[in-house]
Amino acid sequence: MRQLTESIMPSNCFQNNNGAPRRSSGNNSVGVSAAIACLMAVMLFAFVAGIGVAVAETATSTAVVVPVQKEIRRSQLKEEIEKLNDDIQSKKTQIGEIGDRISGYNRKIQEIRGKSATIQNEIELLDNKVKKTELDIEQANQEIEATNLEIKALDLQVRDKSERIDAQKAIVAEYLRLIYRYDNKSELEVLLANNSFSEFFDQIKYLEIVNKDLNENLNSLIADKDELENERKNQEDKKLALQELEKRLDGIRLSLTDIKGDKQLLVTEASQNETAFRRSLAELKNEQAAVESDLENIERALKEKLRKSDKFANLPGEVVLSWPIDPSRGISTYFYDPDYPFRYVFEHPGIDVRTPQGTPVRASAAGFVARARDGGMGYSYIMLVHSEGISTVYGHLSRLVVNEDEFVERGQLIGYSGGMPGTPGAGKLTTGPHLHLEVRSSGIPVNPLDYLIK
Repeated sequence: MRQLTESIMPSNCFQNNNGAPRRSSGNNSVGVSAAIACLMAVMLFAFVAGIGVAVAETATSTAVVVPVQKEIRRSQLKEEIEKLNDDIQSKKTQIGEIGDRISGYNRKIQEIRGKSATIQNEIELLDNKVKKTELDIEQANQEIEATNLEIKALDLQVRDKSERIDAQKAIVAEYLRLIYRYDNKSELEVLLANNSFSEFFDQIKYLEIVNKDLNENLNSLIADKDELENERKNQEDKKLALQELEKRLDGIRLSLTDIKGDKQLLVTEASQNETAFRRSLAELKNEQAAVESDLENIERALKEKLRKSDKFANLPGEVVLSWPIDPSRGISTYFYDPDYPFRYVFEHPGIDVRTPQGTPVRASAAGFVARARDGGMGYSYIMLVHSEGISTVYGHLSRLVVNEDEFVERGQLIGYSGGMPGTPGAGKLTTGPHLHLEVRSSGIPVNPLDYLIK
């Protein structure tokens, strides 16, 4: 310490020329310039030491560490987050186990599909689909619960980061305030604030430590702010994922209702005696064949009629189809769906779009009404002929509001949906409200999803 003092203070402030400590005498052997140098050195020492004292006060007043109460709270938050993470992992394990069971039912379903299309095989297929779909619902519920836990954990992490950032801001602000305050003191004020020269050496070292701590706090503050932004983004992503999961769950529940309805219809048919069942099967095949023949003949005749009259001249060349109803409730049966429960009668030539009974049905594109068949308690449908050899069919309609040979614009109301068993226009092969939609190209059924606006 003495060596450091002597390196700052002029030696003749403390010693005579012979190296002995200076004693008071009447002889003015120290010149004016030496006295001034000593005084300036003392003042410089006092100023620097004063800053050290100020920083020491900063460390004491702010405690540089988060208050005990906040540390306890952070510890509690950490425990809560760890428990939530354990719960999340447990949910994911359950989801994986359910997924294995679902895979087992999928294998059974594929095996049954490979068998001949008989009513008993179809019932067995639907039995497995019911069990598989119930597991789908259970798995979706577990995924929703896991996502909710993840959102809760992220909420706690965001709160923890926010509290840490606030604490770090307070520490940095206090450092800067006190440094600024002491930086503006006069040399005399700093000199009077010190008790001894020996404090100077301790404060120099402590000043270095505090500067390092200040830099670390600033870097930590920046890092925490970046992490906080990422965690907030993760929060939003998880909430969007949760919405999609809930939407998917609604669709699975609707599918289960459809499957159970199909199974009940097949069980009813299978309960008939052999003669009655064969008669019912023949009637279904004849009805479907009649509809197909009617559609083909009327479409061909109308297209020829329109071609000769040049009524297609004002229609756009490329046909783009709009959805005739809102498809947000999902599709219950797809084009040539391998899971269609009546494959033993015929393949499914369109898509079935879920919708409540009596939903307004609108033209998918401009065209002419080729057929508007009111089947009473049987199957009611409308066929529209568009340009470029495209036509559309709307089935299971409970009510028709257009007439044959009438021209309709895109989006124009043409009828109302049906499909509820036992209601007008539903026909025999239906288990619940929906719209059957077909698209035909040159009279051949094609997948509507390839033509509808995405």
